Amino acid sequence: MAEAASRASGQRRLILALLVFGTATLTYSNMAFASRAIEAMQIYSMDQMQLTFISTLMLLPGAFFSVALGSYFDKHGAKALRFVAGAMLCVATIFMAGRVFTDNYFVLLALTFLGGTFFLPTQVLPAKMIEAWFPHRQMGLAMGIYGAAAPLGVMVAFAAASLIPSLTEALASCAICYGVTAVFWFFLGRMPQGYWSKVADAKDDAAPPAGAVGVVMRSRTMWLIVACTFIAASAPLLLNTYMVNAYTAKGFDVVAAGSMGVLYNVSLVVGAIISGSLATRLGRYNGVCLTFSILGAVGTLLSFLVPASALTYICLFLGGFGCAAALPFGFARVGLVPLTGEFGVENVGVAGGMNNTAMGIGPFLFPTVVAWACGDNYLAVFIVLAVSFAIMGIIGGILIPELGEKGELAKRSRESALESEDQRDRN
Repeated sequence: MAEAASRASGQRRLILALLVFGTATLTYSNMAFASRAIEAMQIYSMDQMQLTFISTLMLLPGAFFSVALGSYFDKHGAKALRFVAGAMLCVATIFMAGRVFTDNYFVLLALTFLGGTFFLPTQVLPAKMIEAWFPHRQMGLAMGIYGAAAPLGVMVAFAAASLIPSLTEALASCAICYGVTAVFWFFLGRMPQGYWSKVADAKDDAAPPAGAVGVVMRSRTMWLIVACTFIAASAPLLLNTYMVNAYTAKGFDVVAAGSMGVLYNVSLVVGAIISGSLATRLGRYNGVCLTFSILGAVGTLLSFLVPASALTYICLFLGGFGCAAALPFGFARVGLVPLTGEFGVENVGVAGGMNNTAMGIGPFLFPTVVAWACGDNYLAVFIVLAVSFAIMGIIGGILIPELGEKGELAKRSRESALESEDQRDRN
């Protein structure tokens, strides 16, 4: 028994590592151009707007295809999750390799979009897989670690800019990372033993039958999670795009302002892991999400308001540390919404796709609208960020029902499961 438990623990750690690597690979590939902005603009004859577009394009397919893909994996089970997803990742690798050999911007756009489209399993399936592999009490920590993957990829991209000599070699390294993800997916892309039979039983017990997408779309809790994810995925990206210009205008030199970008992404990684660990220990999400989000709002705004000094770095770190909690919590909560009774465990893939749609739309829409409205008014941008993080805290800390292990919904679910077991034993 102990040996089996140890083996299961090792398997879920490997699967979590694969999911983290996949998301970090996506953001690393996104930032390959922005981290070498001057070289990229020269090779592809890009202006700043085109550079921004290509640097976020891989997220766009999630806005179009996530729900449909999540529904597909829910319906077709183990072979689809392992082999169809693995084949998609192989195709994505081919498109990424193609980017190495073109200097045409529009061909680059097409290859990047297609690569992002076929890499979607690494974005649609994590909520479903982590919910299946990890005990309820470990979900917060697991999602906190997973939530650190995106800023980790950004940090690696900027670090690699000084280690890898050319953009061509950087793009080749992106393709290699895609290929590694594809290969390991064929070995690790699966659910725990007995998962699919449990899902089948849940489908048999479910009544009345309804379309999976429709059921999920009617979930109030799911829409609140999506709203929280929308802000959590897009607001930090907005700050990253303004980072150098805003703090240079504040009085820092370009090198110092650039180092603040690294600091900010470090704080996102640390905040995601610590908030997840704290939520796991407390058995609750809401209080942690509210506290961290308010800290993020205050720290972010103060980082621009205080005089240019070491205090600016401290406030910026606290801002990133605080706003990092909501995104991994969103992923963790997707797999727990069945506790509310709004939809069943068999619909978690669709729900993950819906959440990933917000991650595709948000980083495109939110920074674009705010940049259009605020322009070079940096104070207005930081006010928008602070208000957004505060709203995120209210949604994630108050409006979403508590889905943690020590919340009332989880307690009721455990009691109901025990009653069902007793009933079966009596029969």
